[in-house]
Amino acid sequence: MLVGIANIVATWVTIDMPRAGMAVRIGQHAYDLGHALALGLLSWAVVAAWRRWAPSKPTAGYLALSILAILIGQWLLRPDLRSSVGMLRLESGWELAASLAAALVAMCVPISAWLGQSFVRYIGYTPLVLLALLLALGHQLVLGNLYLGIHAYATWCAAILGATGLGPVAARLERQFVHRSPWLRRLGLTLLTAAAVASLWVRTPSDVGIQMVQLPGSVVAQWGAVALRRLPKTTVKQAPRTPSAPTPRDEAAWLPDRPIVVLLVVDALRADVLDYAASQIPAMTKLRKEGVYFTHAWSAAPDTNASVTSLFSGRYSSQMLWTPKQAGRIKPFPHKDPTPRVPELLAENGVLSGVSGHMRGLHPPFGLTKGFGSVFQSTKPAKRVVEAWANWLADRREEPSLTYIHFIEAHSPYEAGGTEGSLYERYLREVALVDEAIGDVQTHLREAGLDERAILIVTADHGEAFGEHNSRFHGSTVYEEQVRVPLIVAHPGLESRVVTAQVSLIDVAPTLLDIFNITAPAEYMGTSLLPALQGGPIHRAEPIFLDSQKRFAGMVFDDGTKLVMHESDTVALYDLRRDPQEKDNLIDQHPQASAYREAFDHFVSSNGLKLFTVKQ
Repeated sequence: MLVGIANIVATWVTIDMPRAGMAVRIGQHAYDLGHALALGLLSWAVVAAWRRWAPSKPTAGYLALSILAILIGQWLLRPDLRSSVGMLRLESGWELAASLAAALVAMCVPISAWLGQSFVRYIGYTPLVLLALLLALGHQLVLGNLYLGIHAYATWCAAILGATGLGPVAARLERQFVHRSPWLRRLGLTLLTAAAVASLWVRTPSDVGIQMVQLPGSVVAQWGAVALRRLPKTTVKQAPRTPSAPTPRDEAAWLPDRPIVVLLVVDALRADVLDYAASQIPAMTKLRKEGVYFTHAWSAAPDTNASVTSLFSGRYSSQMLWTPKQAGRIKPFPHKDPTPRVPELLAENGVLSGVSGHMRGLHPPFGLTKGFGSVFQSTKPAKRVVEAWANWLADRREEPSLTYIHFIEAHSPYEAGGTEGSLYERYLREVALVDEAIGDVQTHLREAGLDERAILIVTADHGEAFGEHNSRFHGSTVYEEQVRVPLIVAHPGLESRVVTAQVSLIDVAPTLLDIFNITAPAEYMGTSLLPALQGGPIHRAEPIFLDSQKRFAGMVFDDGTKLVMHESDTVALYDLRRDPQEKDNLIDQHPQASAYREAFDHFVSSNGLKLFTVKQ
């Protein structure tokens, strides 16, 4: 129960009150306490059975606990440790190293048991209980909702320490009261067991469940139903896609001859920054006013590798082949996936391409930018990257080209613009540094006499969370703060306009090909935005899919309804037009909730998406 109490405190500290009010919050606490009770009773039963039938030597008990922790760790801990183990650069033994690392971390459980038993006689029971509470609460406040396996093991260790401290107190109470009335013992155990079973057996209401999966200490909510999640059991055969022919040139008369397309991607730039910090980012604000501004744009995924892959492959990352490759550390990359990339198709049609990325993984051999012909300056600061781009372009100014510049400044730890102020203030200063560099790009094109041929596209690979939905940074959820991004297209021949239609960065790949009058392959999932740049319609046949590769996935429908699904099969439904902050879960009230879920399942199964596969 100590863990349940810590979770109650963590909930009030880290998670906003749901719009549905106190009833949902009470329901969350009830289920959370029930789950904690279930785990406690299970542990009590295992310990009681061990004491009755197993060897009495403490060494045997520690050995058994070690084996159990290691086995469970292969399921819970390996996903958290695979990326860290990649720093060892053991490409051939990467998975084995991850298993060994998980086994090593899992030893914290028997070590906690030994420390509790060894030190309780010196420090007393009360300090041990306080230490357990500190651990049960502290890991949730420090790590947020990242590293859920680590959270699970921290919770386990806290429970062991707490049991060691509270065990003698419980035994004393049992001797004084329960032993005198055996029926009271049986009644209490029956009631506790019934409550625990009910919390597991009675399906958690969706509005309660979506709150619970935001709390990393809710171990059962996070992990217990993963194996039972309801995903499409069969693959629905979809009619074959056909290649997308480019827009007729007479319908895109503004397009310059020999276009110079400059794709500027700002790492971790939230869409709402363009509203809240307009005065701090004059270059982007000017582009927004003078160019074509898409107000409702979503990244294909909330992390760089998955998002950039979709940017140039036209496919969602969960549709692609990822295999380990060394890029500073061993990580999965799509370098062996056969999907034709935009720069490869451009090269076949005589269009040059160049890329600047902040890390090796953004270079062509790793698959995210496969096919780019050149790599230029890829280190900070942003102004230096722009100078390298300008030098590259000077030698190729007569040719049509695509250049992709990835600005890293706005990425955590938010130190490039100084360390004063809140994290969000530091973040905005970093965005301002990138804005200066974007202004430098415009200045160079104008001074070089290339502005009439240049098409600027400004966007982000993903957003950034600052505590919303108990998340920080990016890569963990598909809520708006992590996947809603700006999208601006600017050219002197385009009229300034605001496009409110919903678009995805999965649309960028066919749009780039359309600009260069190249047919998009049939396997590309997006649709060209070229008609929309002139005020025409966007012919989108499918909803916008949000692919986190990890524990969340989502879908945005054309009526502004958004479905968010956790891998435990907990589902939320939001009306983004009325509730842009995603606080009012409508899954149990919306009359079309089942239809939205069926549409989600059909899209996943018919397009071969492999959800909830932790690749990064």
